[in-house]
Amino acid sequence: FLIRKGGGAPLAECWFIFFDREAVTGRKVSAWKQIIGDDDWRIDKEDPVISMGDNVLSRERSAGNLADGAAQWDFRFSSSSPSMIVSPSFSRSPLLPTTKLTSPVPEGFASGELTVGENRFEFTDYPLNVGHNWGHFHSSAYTWAQARMFGEGKGFFFEGASLSVGSRHLTLGKVLLDGEEISFAGPRCWLNAKADVSIGSWQFEMQNRNWLLNGSFTLDPEYVAGLKYVQPNGRIKSCLNSMISNARFDLSQRRKGGSSIAFVVDGTAALEHLTPDLSQQFEMLA
Repeated sequence: FLIRKGGGAPLAECWFIFFDREAVTGRKVSAWKQIIGDDDWRIDKEDPVISMGDNVLSRERSAGNLADGAAQWDFRFSSSSPSMIVSPSFSRSPLLPTTKLTSPVPEGFASGELTVGENRFEFTDYPLNVGHNWGHFHSSAYTWAQARMFGEGKGFFFEGASLSVGSRHLTLGKVLLDGEEISFAGPRCWLNAKADVSIGSWQFEMQNRNWLLNGSFTLDPEYVAGLKYVQPNGRIKSCLNSMISNARFDLSQRRKGGSSIAFVVDGTAALEHLTPDLSQQFEMLA
């Protein structure tokens, strides 16, 4: 949702991005966007339900279609964990940082169907996340990432970001480890965090009193959705998104003799860069 600076009716945007891992020729990433005027969207805070034209998102369902049916979806989902607010409470003021992170459904499962062009897919209990980045406007630049461990072993979920604040990066994140929340989002964590950011890569070190987290994300340039993000003042930023990225983590307890756990997430992690530079070597799809 976009509240426009200087007045004007708010706008809603509905996006659909599809990554075709099996494509040998043709387009490997497809994206569609619909801009919806003030008279055709609503938010029901009591349910809650978000309706944008024919598209709907509630606590249990997402459904809609874009581009005259080129992208269609209808699925229901359930959550296996409580919501996770990544940004600490004091940073939810309008100023610092301008981009806030939260995951209403960090670890959920979806069942339903979707259609992309002539291809139709049905799925049952497929891993799902519902996330939300918000604020008065986007940070001047950021790198955001998310990963979830599937299969056997400890349950693991990570969400974090390096957000531009002036000339510096503010790096923060949170982990869910078997349902236990481990935060690297307080001011002391910000001061101790380290990050190396480049387009297509994010490496970081985060720590709190009890835990040390080293991580890295990388993406395949062939599987990037280039998107135009409009700011409230009308300026456009370049968003480079890949939902089939790779991630590596080493989570260790800082006490003497503490345990260390390694996690590898291949092809199911999310990595996204926002940059004011529109000259990146990626096609803007929407």
